[in-house]
Parts: sequence; structure tokens; C-alpha cells
Amino acid sequence: MAQEQEPIEEAIEKIAKECEEANASKWCIVRIIKELNSMETKEPEKMRLRALEVLRELDPKAANIFASFQRMTVRNSNLEITAFDRGNIIKSLLKETKITRGVSEKIGKEVEEKINGLQISYLTTALIRELVNVKLLEYGHETIRNEYARVGLPVFEVEQKISRQPYSNRAILTEYNLLKVIPKELSDLHFSSDIFIANIGDFSTKPSAFTVKAEKRAGMKKTIFECVKQKNKLQKFFSWGINIAEANIAIASLIEKSQAEEAADFFAGALACASTKKPLGNIGLNLFVPENTEFELDNETLVVLANKFLEKTVAGNSGMKPVFLVDTKYKIGLVNKKLCKKAGFLNCKKNYFQAFNGIPAKNGILSFIALNLLKQAVPNSPEEFLEKTVFLAEKAKQLAELKKSELAKRAYLKNAGIEIEKMQPVLGLHSLLQACRHSLQSSSRKKNIDLCCKTIEKTRKALGEEWIIAELENPTAIKRFEAQNRKLKLETKSDEQKMLLKLGLQKSIFFRAFAKNKSGFNRLMDENVSWIGFKP
Repeated sequence: MAQEQEPIEEAIEKIAKECEEANASKWCIVRIIKELNSMETKEPEKMRLRALEVLRELDPKAANIFASFQRMTVRNSNLEITAFDRGNIIKSLLKETKITRGVSEKIGKEVEEKINGLQISYLTTALIRELVNVKLLEYGHETIRNEYARVGLPVFEVEQKISRQPYSNRAILTEYNLLKVIPKELSDLHFSSDIFIANIGDFSTKPSAFTVKAEKRAGMKKTIFECVKQKNKLQKFFSWGINIAEANIAIASLIEKSQAEEAADFFAGALACASTKKPLGNIGLNLFVPENTEFELDNETLVVLANKFLEKTVAGNSGMKPVFLVDTKYKIGLVNKKLCKKAGFLNCKKNYFQAFNGIPAKNGILSFIALNLLKQAVPNSPEEFLEKTVFLAEKAKQLAELKKSELAKRAYLKNAGIEIEKMQPVLGLHSLLQACRHSLQSSSRKKNIDLCCKTIEKTRKALGEEWIIAELENPTAIKRFEAQNRKLKLETKSDEQKMLLKLGLQKSIFFRAFAKNKSGFNRLMDENVSWIGFKP
């Protein structure tokens, strides 16, 4: 029941109708219409505010009633907060049923009056639909009520289902988590696009990301088969696509260099047969042998096999993104020059990480929450900006702890060998640099660096060292944040990664940097950038 943009005349007519229902006199309504027609802006929200101002001058009692109409907001199915508009009830009834316009308008008005009388803390489209259905029954429209009825499950039944095994009805689980699990003060921050909670439908049932390590078995095909089998087995327990670590290490210990293409073909075929519609996972390809590897292998075979995996993964339909793990900048010379732009490179010179869906981590990702920093910066001072950012970071921590406690109740995760307590939460920061610029209203490089560093420092202190702080790359979160920011006349600039690197912030926040060529790659390795890609 999301509100749609409407013609100016219709918007003014609707406001006039609301004034009439607030018991304003005809004389007041004429004055308001004249005032609204003279306004330069024709945004409905601003026109309603002006109508309220005029009413307060002419008829304070009617103004109070009119104001109560504006306070009603709806949490809609797009996870947004919009103003309540009974016109949406009328539109949905006419669209979904064969009821007459006259009856739908009568029901819309009576439902609005009922909501006003109940003084509900917040509305959802599901609750509005329930109230409409009651009215349909009151007027004897049982058949139409059955057409308009919502199909779902009671909270108790959802609780029973998720206690036994993963449950995959995203719409039902999203509603359950918002009604039962996530407190309103926290979910409201998501609805208002101050924060973003990834995979709300999985909040109480699944961690975000996991990596399966290729383990050496009795033969190449057995090793590949068991690795893909384990990946498929665990996929149902996680929100994001399962990643594979050290894909070429175990296999390189079992084959000759001449068998590399055969092994890569078999692995790519096995992955393609098992591919799902889940988001892409990463397939980790080592160009060095990590410490504590239990078996001997030939480095040349390791590299040849990694390149064959790159070739087959790029050419095939495996649903996997190749990522090379490198420990020195010189290893770039070992990678297929024609295909290296199709891969990512994880810098393991100082720390040995694995690739988790585009984020370097060690033991899996518990949750992913993002902050819309640009919204916090306008029109606040640097002090207020920092205060609001820390407040949101604390709420993100509260959400991660809540998710962890919910997942600890899921016996099926423990039975599958999934160790929740070892996984890390991730915080994504959207438009850190631009937010600092807006808050400071200054082009001073030093001031911007200082505020960026303070923001990360205070955020880190609020969260704790176990958190991964990263530049936001989640496309769903970015789309939500930028849609909200456009309403505030804020546009996100595209130079964020480049500027983060220039300001030397790669030690404080994870982000991906891109090289144009081999020398650029070497510079990024020297600067200890964690994840490097080549510009296509």
C-alpha cells in the first residue's frame, strides 16, 4: 500500500478533504486551498505542513484533529515508513476485489476512523488489511473478504517451524522477526534507512556467510566431490552463497601438473551442476602454501591448477567468483594476464584471511549491518555527527548480539557443526568521506582526515575488536540509502574508494581498491590494501 505520486490538483483536493473531516469550516478550507495554490513547491508533505499552520491560526481545534491524521505512519511491505493514506485502501480494494468504489471509500474512511480511535503505536499493511477484512464482514461481503484475505502463519507456528530446521519462507519470516524478535526502536532505524539489517528474513534462523575448506581425500575426484557436497549441505543454513577455501591446495597434492586441466574441468562441472540462485560465493585459489599445511605439494602444480580454475570458473556457470590469495606482490606475475581482471586478490602478506562473499575474515560472518553516514551528517555539526554515528554503532552491536542469542537457540546449527561463537559481525559504512565533508562544510584535507579517523576510532570503540568494519558494497543497502538520501537532496560521490586510499585509511577500514596495471597492483600491495582488483 505504498503511497504513489499524484497530480497537484488531486493532492490539494485530498488535503482540503482532510481539513473538512477535521471539522474545519468552509471558509477555512477556501483560505487553505488559496494558500496551497500560491505555494512554489507542490510537495504533498510541505503543503500539508502549510495547511496545518493556517489551520492553527484560524481553528486550533480543527488543527489538532488534522495533525492527528499526519501522525499516522505505516510500515509497508517494502520495509519503509510512509504516511497513512486511506486512498491506498481504496486502490487496493478496487484492484484486488470486485467491490464498488462507493463501498471501498466508505470502508476506507471507517478504517481510518478506527485507527485514529485505537491510538496504535505503529501500523503495518498487514494490520490495515485485517481491519479492512473486519469491515467487509460487517457489511456482509464474506466472499470479497476471502478474496482480500491475507495468507500467512500464526507466530506460534512460525516459532515451532524455526525451532526444528531452517525455514525458507522469506515473507513470513521477515514479518515474524519484525513482530516478535527485533525491538521496534531497532527495526524503525531500518525502516527509516538510518541503518540496514541484511537478510531480515533470516535474522533469527541463519548466519550470513561461511567457507568450506577443500579437504584432501582418497583421490582427486573424491576430494572435489566431498568439497562440493559439503558446500551444498551447508548452503541451507546461511543467507549468502557458501564460499570455498584453498580449492587448489588439497587437489594439487594429489595430481601431476599435466592433470591440472582435467581437475579444473571436473571441479567446474561439479559446481555448475550444484549452482543455486544464491548470491555469488568466492572460490579461494592459493598462490602460496599456508603455514601448518599437513601435506607436501609442488608449487608449480599449485599455480598451474589455480590458473586452470580461474579459466574454467570464468568460462563456466559455477556461481563462484575466483579470488587469489597472495603473500607477496611478485605473485601477480604468476596469474594469467588475460583473465586476471576477472578475479580478486586477497593480500595475505600480514594476515591469513579467507574470502567471504567479498569480505576478508577468518571464521565466518555472523551478521551484516550498515550505517547511512551521510544522513547523519546533514545538517549536524561534527560533534553531533560523531554522536549520532556512535549511537547507531551501539544499536548495530545490540542487533548483532540479539541475532547471536537467537541463533544459539537453533539446535540444527550446532548439529551441523556450525560454531556461531567463532563468527564475526560486519559493519558497513556508507559514504564515510562525503559524510565528513558535509558535516565539516570544509575542503580542508587535514580536517577531513581527522574526522574520518575519529569516526572510525569511536565506532570501533563502541563495537569491539571482534567486528569487521568495511566500506559498504551491499547493493541492496546502497540502493535503500541512496533513495533516502536523494529525498534529502544528497548525492553520493563515486570516488570513495580512491579517496579512502589516498587518506591512508586502509588500516582502519576494509575496502576494495582497484589497480590499472601490474605496477598499480604492486603499489597497493606495498600499502597493505587487503583486497585488490583490476579495473575491467
